[in-house]
Amino acid sequence: MNGDIWIGDYVRALSAARTAGDEARIARLLGLEPQLVLSPSPGHGDDPGDTPAAPPTQEAAAPDPNLTPPVPLSSPATPSGVPAATQAPLLRTVGAAQRGSEALVGATLAQVEPRHSTASVALPPLFTPRSTASLLQGALGRSEPEGELDVDTLVRTLASAEPVSRLPRRRTLTLRHQVEILVDLGTGMMPFRFDQAEVVRRTVQVIGREAVRIKYFADSPAFGVGPAGHDGWRPHRASDATVLLLSDLGLGGSHRWESGEDWLRLADQVGRSGGEVVAFIPYPRNRWPGWLLTSSIRALVWDRGTTVVHARRRP
Repeated sequence: MNGDIWIGDYVRALSAARTAGDEARIARLLGLEPQLVLSPSPGHGDDPGDTPAAPPTQEAAAPDPNLTPPVPLSSPATPSGVPAATQAPLLRTVGAAQRGSEALVGATLAQVEPRHSTASVALPPLFTPRSTASLLQGALGRSEPEGELDVDTLVRTLASAEPVSRLPRRRTLTLRHQVEILVDLGTGMMPFRFDQAEVVRRTVQVIGREAVRIKYFADSPAFGVGPAGHDGWRPHRASDATVLLLSDLGLGGSHRWESGEDWLRLADQVGRSGGEVVAFIPYPRNRWPGWLLTSSIRALVWDRGTTVVHARRRP
C-alpha cells in the first residue's frame, strides 16, 4: 500500500464533516489544502437561515506573486444554472512545487481551460527510487572469482597432492567492467522515455561517468547505433563491456521480432568478446517470447515488482 492521498480519499472523508470547519480540518489532515472556499451565490433559492455559521476568520497569508490564478478570484466563472457552491475547488498537495506553464491555484473546475491541460505531470519511475541503486548494482555486476579465499577448494587441491597455481577465491559480483547502455528510440518505447532517461542517470551515478558509454538505436541495433541524433549510426561493435538494453525487444512497437534473430546475434557477439547482455523490458514475463527465456540475455521485468533479489539472481 502506498502513501499517496487521492481526491477520492478526501471526498469519502467529507461524508463525516458537519461544518465548513470540519471540511478544512479534514483537508489539512490528508495533506490537502483547498485553495478557494465558495459560498452559495444569492438568487438560487438558498435560505440564509440554513447556512451554517462560518468558522472564525484568520489573517490571510501574503499572496505568492509566482502563483497567478487564470481568472480573478473575485468573480469565478460559473456555468449557467449551477450554484457556485457545487463547484468543487481544485486541491493541491501542501508544499508541492508548481509545474506546467501556468499554476491553477484557487480555481474551480469550471475555470479549467484547454491551455491548462498542457501542464507536465511527473510520473513515478518504473523502478522504486529508494532501491534503484542497489538494483542496478545487482543487475550490472559481473560474477567473478574475486571474493574471499575458497578454503574448501584449496583444501581439496592440497589433499589431492595437486599443485596450487593460484589461490582459489569465491565468486562475487563486481562492477569493475565498463557498461554500455543501448537506449531504444523506437516507437514501442515512446511511453517510457522518462524511465529510460532516469535509468541512464542513475547508472551513471552508480557506475561512474568514465565507465559508462551511452548509445542509441531504433527498434533493433542491427539498424545501427550511435549518438542521440540519427546521424552517424553504425553497426554495433561488441566488446567485453556489460551491455544494458533499455528496450521492449520489439514486443510493443511496430516491428515484431518473433524469432529474435537480431537480439540473439547481438548476445552471441557480446558473449564472444567477453561481455554480457542485460535487458530491462517494460512488459511482464508472460509476454516474453520463448527465444528470450532460453537465451543468454539476462532479462529483468522493468517494473516495481522487480527487487534486488531478482537483479542479483544468476542462471
